[in-house]
Amino acid sequence: MRTRERHWPVAELEAWRSACRIGAGTALLVAASGAWAGYVVTPLGDLYGSDNYALGINNVGQAVGYSFTAGYAAMHATLWTGGVATDLDTLGPDSLAVGINNAGQVVGSSTTAGNLERVTLWTGGVATYLGTLDGSHSYAQGINNAGQVVGYSRTADHPTYHATLWTGGVATDLDPRGVTNSFALGINNAGQAVGASAAAGNAATHATLWTGGVAIDLGTGGYRSYAYGINNAGQVVGSSNTGGAAGHATLWTGGVATALGTLGGWSQSSASGINNAGQVVGYSDTGGAAYHATLWTGGVVIDLNDFLDPFDRAAGWVLNDVGGINDSGWIAVNAYNTVTRSGRAYLMTPDSASVVPELNTWALMLAGLSVMTAGLRRKRRA
Repeated sequence: MRTRERHWPVAELEAWRSACRIGAGTALLVAASGAWAGYVVTPLGDLYGSDNYALGINNVGQAVGYSFTAGYAAMHATLWTGGVATDLDTLGPDSLAVGINNAGQVVGSSTTAGNLERVTLWTGGVATYLGTLDGSHSYAQGINNAGQVVGYSRTADHPTYHATLWTGGVATDLDPRGVTNSFALGINNAGQAVGASAAAGNAATHATLWTGGVAIDLGTGGYRSYAYGINNAGQVVGSSNTGGAAGHATLWTGGVATALGTLGGWSQSSASGINNAGQVVGYSDTGGAAYHATLWTGGVVIDLNDFLDPFDRAAGWVLNDVGGINDSGWIAVNAYNTVTRSGRAYLMTPDSASVVPELNTWALMLAGLSVMTAGLRRKRRA
């Protein structure tokens, strides 16, 4: 996730954890993309000496999230530009930013003086509350380049939440179908939104696509699923149960679901974002208690910790969650320190110093050896 990954109003909307690791990350990234051999991992700037967390990134390389003030007294929406942190301030005691478009508009949520949470839009550093469906709680989850915002808002007739689209500051219920709860969690530049809808009694939650005013059930691999991101080609990512308790990272293309794999066999994983190149990011457990930030690219599953500085790893830092990926392959990622119990945000950028023009025999051989090694390990465990 996560320290405070999203404002889920129901326990069912916790992110699933699991993904499939095959071999050494650097060699596999070369083999999968033919573009670069690694990533440069840089800590994002700190504001108050406390934890910070990244939740979104745009194609300009700006990241957004939140930072805790001194002593963890409050959390403030934060914008990182060139790695430098700016406090976006808050209209109430707390705020966080979850998305940013290419024009630099930032969206998130702020608490009011009456302790209500409201969708907030920052334009040019100025914060504005957006409308709600019933005048109480609302939460933002994403923004596109047209300035359309998606999230969810409490409804007027029930103590439930409905997927909501804000256009020009006006809130529209995306899901007036009588479902118990629904949540819009991502949007693309065509205005297509994705999220999840729950049937009566929250007995079944299904990944949902809203397009052209129509809600489409994307189905599940078991009994529930969630969609978290969508690119401009309409590819959707999220997680789906595969019949057991574990949710697995899932890609929907043309409505057809494909499991993306796990880092630790039958473990938990979730895909939280996808760029227009089809690269998917999320998080996974490793077959144990540890959660690792994960990249799926070219059919290969990569543990992003393979690119973390060995000194940081020795100091207890673990990349355990991803805030987003842009079309250049830049990744906003979050780390947790197992020693100090603290968190901080990083920016991962493709290592231009190690560009490779095409696949080569050495990379393919390393990838093959990695697959063989993974197979032998699985055989020994069996």
